[in-house]
Amino acid sequence: MSNHDQIIAKAKDQLDKLGNELDELDHKVKSECQSANAWFGEQMTKLRSEWRDAQANIERLQAEGRSQAETAYETAADEADRHWKALQAAVQTYRQQIEQSATKDERS
Repeated sequence: MSNHDQIIAKAKDQLDKLGNELDELDHKVKSECQSANAWFGEQMTKLRSEWRDAQANIERLQAEGRSQAETAYETAADEADRHWKALQAAVQTYRQQIEQSATKDERS
């Protein structure tokens, strides 16, 4: 497996795991957070959009990576890595907000 294929496979795996986490968080909000408000829905919509953008970026890298020069590929891979880290941070913030809201609901 080439370096390019390894990077693409790793990125797809990470994105699948993040997509599963988004599914779990969405279920948790709907089932456990009585005080869930429009903010949670808006955040999930934004996160799903970012997730789809990351998925499209990986697919673009997979299609283009084989035909680009190594330098251009590395630049694109760095861009995907930055996008991944930003998306991961956004999901973490969302998770923390859900946990705070669930804790608040338990006290009520």
